[in-house]
Amino acid sequence: MAANTTISPEAPKRVFVTITSSLRSKIRGLRKHAAWSFCHIAQEVGIVASTVYSICQAPGTPQKKKLGRPKLITTPIRKLLVATATASQDNR
Repeated sequence: MAANTTISPEAPKRVFVTITSSLRSKIRGLRKHAAWSFCHIAQEVGIVASTVYSICQAPGTPQKKKLGRPKLITTPIRKLLVATATASQDNR
């Protein structure tokens, strides 16, 4: 009989790369200005092509979500109210 051998499939080891803001800028620059493909950039930088794609699709600066209730009085109306209130002593 053959020797008892078990084949244990090894999962590929994951390598975690910290993606800094300078690396993100480099990726965006290579894509926009040098017109490199996602795969070419991924090979150059050493990360997965899908991550390169995600970085290129995301906005350059993070967008803050507006919190809270929207204001009822807009800026022009507020300025008009302040001007009216401070125009004379009777308006106060």
